[in-house]
Amino acid sequence: MSETSAILIIVGLCVSTAVICHWLIRRYTIASVCSAVIADLLLQIANYIENGYRDPFIQIALITGGGIALCIALLVGIPFVARRKKRGEHMA
Repeated sequence: MSETSAILIIVGLCVSTAVICHWLIRRYTIASVCSAVIADLLLQIANYIENGYRDPFIQIALITGGGIALCIALLVGIPFVARRKKRGEHMA
C-alpha cells in the first residue's frame, strides 16, 4: 500500500468516526474524546491486520494517533455545535 493511500484511509477513518460520534453524542468534548479513542483503537487493529504483528512502539503510536484523531474530531464537531445552537438543541 502506498503512503498516500494509507494516509487517506487514516484520515477517512478518523473523519467517519468523528461524524458518527458527534451525530450520536450531543456533548462536544465527550463526542470528540470518544471519537479519538475509537479511531485510535481501530487504527491499531488495522495496523495489526495489515502487518500481522503488534506495533513495537504502540505507546508512542497510541499517543500520536490519538492526538491526531482528537484534532480531527474537534474540527469535525464544529458544524454539529453550530447546527445545534442554531436549532436551540445545544446541551452545554
